[in-house]
Amino acid sequence: MQIIETYKKMLFSLVPSNLEKQLSEKPGSMTDALKNYALGGVLFSVFYFIYGIISQVFLSIISPLYAANLTSSILNIGLFSVLAPFLFIVINFVFTGIIYIIAKVLGGQGTFTEQFYHFSIINSGYHVATSPLSIIPLLGGLWGMAVGLYYQYPTYLIYKSVHKLSKAKAIILVAIPLVVLFILLIIAVTLLATSIAALTSVMGARR
Repeated sequence: MQIIETYKKMLFSLVPSNLEKQLSEKPGSMTDALKNYALGGVLFSVFYFIYGIISQVFLSIISPLYAANLTSSILNIGLFSVLAPFLFIVINFVFTGIIYIIAKVLGGQGTFTEQFYHFSIINSGYHVATSPLSIIPLLGGLWGMAVGLYYQYPTYLIYKSVHKLSKAKAIILVAIPLVVLFILLIIAVTLLATSIAALTSVMGARR
């Protein structure tokens, strides 16, 4: 089936030699990129829905609180599963636009469509590689993190090839989202620690 072949292409695009061959060929259109992201989003949604249902049913068995909210939880999971492919497209479109602008500032020569298209393949390839295992607690998360770290190398190859950038500038483009994510994580942890300390202080004062 053609859809199976498409998923295989996405998965194997994560292999550097395959990606380099892909980058040397004429890129697809914006429509092709949107289809790729939609396929990646659908795959993610299917396994997210399966994992969500299994986890909610399990929790409802061991906790009356979860049992009372089982129906609404399943509906929320179903709603997100339906919206996920559309969210994938919107989020990646915006993200690609931001990085594209930075790439241009650094002297990038590629087009938005080229960048968006190539990322639509490896991004969906990431979900082909990780979604099936996502339903396995702990193992799925660890595997996702490992593939996510490896994913930075194909990302580097795309920036370097599409925009004809030096190694240093391509690495900068890869690093920017990671640095922003790290800063946001520090802020989140700080806010959480502050909230816990404040709550502990209030509870201690009431004793």
